[in-house]
Amino acid sequence: MTAEGAKVAVVGAGRVGSTLAYTLASAGVVREIVVIDANRSRAEGEAMDIAHAVPFYAPVSVRPGSLADAAGAAVTVIAATTRTTRTTKLRGSIGAGWTTMRMYCVSSGS
Repeated sequence: MTAEGAKVAVVGAGRVGSTLAYTLASAGVVREIVVIDANRSRAEGEAMDIAHAVPFYAPVSVRPGSLADAAGAAVTVIAATTRTTRTTKLRGSIGAGWTTMRMYCVSSGS
């Protein structure tokens, strides 16, 4: 499979995930991008925003989805994390991040 025919799933529609999805869409290196987030409305909004920019670039399908939609993706990027603040200690951030990763991995059946 060539990169141009690949499907990419981006788990996490925050700043990192949405920027990655937009960059992939504008580069025209994949045929399909699935934006996945625990907050479905956020995933839908980011996917729509990116899809509106697609006509200016190479054709690519950008859509919101669930973890099940990541099946068959050539690459799945996990850009999901937990919200942190200035007062969050590093150890707490790492533990919360690990909990988030386990949630996504267990949900996907891995």
